[in-house]
Amino acid sequence: MIKVRPYALLLMFLIGSVSVAREAEAVQPQAGYEHWIPSSTVDSAVMHGIHFIRFENGSARKPKHPFRFQRWDEPQLKVLNRRLGIDSLVADTGSELEAVARIAQKVCNLWSHSVPVEYPVWNALDILDMWDRGNPLWCTYKQLVTMQCLASIGIHSRIIPCHYHHSLEFWSNEWRKWVVMDAWTANYYEKDGVPQGALDLHLLSRTSPDLKGTGVWEININPNRWFPERSEDKVPAVNNCYIHVRYVNRNDFLSESPAPKAQGNPDAYRQLNNQLNDVTQSGLLHVSWWQPGDPPPLVGPMVTDERDFNFPLNEVEADVSRPLDREGVLELTLSTHTPEFDTYLVRLDAGEWVACGERILWQLKDGRNLLETKSRNKWGRSGPVSVFELEYRPAELRAEEVEQLDIPNAGFEAAGDSGKKDINLREQGWKLIYRDDSVKPEFYGTVREDPHSGAHCFKIQLNRQGHWGKLFSGRFRVNPASDVSLKVWLRTSGPQIPVKVFLEDASSGGPGREGFLVGDFVVGTEWTECLLKARLSARTTELMVGVLALEGIVWIDDFSVTEDTRAELPW
Repeated sequence: MIKVRPYALLLMFLIGSVSVAREAEAVQPQAGYEHWIPSSTVDSAVMHGIHFIRFENGSARKPKHPFRFQRWDEPQLKVLNRRLGIDSLVADTGSELEAVARIAQKVCNLWSHSVPVEYPVWNALDILDMWDRGNPLWCTYKQLVTMQCLASIGIHSRIIPCHYHHSLEFWSNEWRKWVVMDAWTANYYEKDGVPQGALDLHLLSRTSPDLKGTGVWEININPNRWFPERSEDKVPAVNNCYIHVRYVNRNDFLSESPAPKAQGNPDAYRQLNNQLNDVTQSGLLHVSWWQPGDPPPLVGPMVTDERDFNFPLNEVEADVSRPLDREGVLELTLSTHTPEFDTYLVRLDAGEWVACGERILWQLKDGRNLLETKSRNKWGRSGPVSVFELEYRPAELRAEEVEQLDIPNAGFEAAGDSGKKDINLREQGWKLIYRDDSVKPEFYGTVREDPHSGAHCFKIQLNRQGHWGKLFSGRFRVNPASDVSLKVWLRTSGPQIPVKVFLEDASSGGPGREGFLVGDFVVGTEWTECLLKARLSARTTELMVGVLALEGIVWIDDFSVTEDTRAELPW
């Protein structure tokens, strides 16, 4: 046996990334590409020694209706952050939820809830200036100031017009969901310890409009300057705001603020301004939740899929596959819906986070393997972590070495003469198939009719033109990633009759089962050796061989398979 060069081992490399710990070694493709590793309709991770423990993939799904997000480089963000001391306010918080709650509490305590005499533009700095001048304001403007304060530290949120109120939702990277944080009253909601979003509360409101008996708790952020009656930190929720929910599909108001409708000539009849829920006057699109049986809201587009209302942000979705020319390697192609995206981050086996591109080649080691990835936006805030943990067992890929390739009953001597048309070929290690019973060969079986060697050969006699009979062996063991030569001796009833010789990958349960190689030969009345050379895949452990008779009479004898070379596999 001649051995060819081994597979080159591949170190993990990251394409399009900044500097990483190790550079990829040069790939030597000889064995890896020639003795390919097949995939098929029955392929699975387990067939390649890969056993997943955790597969926590994110989603890069984008909103059905485009959403305009606040740009990170808007200069007013820094001005607002300094004006309200946001960085120092959240510096010692232990979680993202706590940071958002502190900001909501601060904004809530700035002013009491009052009906505006004049509507400001939707810009936090202008809103604060108006309040400093003594103008009363209500819930909408507390939510807007909170929204833009959150944007100053890289957290995205959205206005939720509901029954009689404007609420606020922020995207929680910790909980991987939209979460209500109401700056009007400085509170949020939990059910079974999980913060609730507007759609969560709406769906519960469909069974109990005021949320009584739903198991929802109102979490009050204290101390509350304007609502001293909310002194308890946690009370059963009673709120009918969320019997209708929508969201405004933009949060870039600091950069481009909608203003109250121009009034025109003061001597003319003028409309009353109402920017709370009036799309025609505010110019804001409302995306509404709708379910069959509900009257249509008629204020903008509707969504009926929860994933369209609660579209994800900042998650990393990985398309995980196995390169066809490698074992022990996974390829991850990353995508994300991260507003103001900066880079992907990846770490192996709880090591250091490093920046990377959208494609990762993950070289697996024997045993436990862990890969984590996340996105980072231009504020420097990271999204939820996608986790891929697995056990790699390369020993499961190693086949026991075969010293001698033995085709069962290769010379048709085991059962002697069949002496009849219909025989049990399985007892002889062979099987014959044909199109259907109406075209069954006139005769097939072992005979003593001038064999090539020994006492017997196999005979297939077809009835007429267009009929065929396919003889193939039982399975026999071979070595993966080897080059083999199949030989068989044939003769026919005519001077030039076409015959096909074939070799089929019959590896039990493996992806190579669909591998098939056919050789075409023209055979006369004398015994002729037919040779077929095959390169077996790195996963091939069993073969079947055979002959396809197409016309006349075909005699078959002395199958043999020899191994010529074999690649040294790395597992």
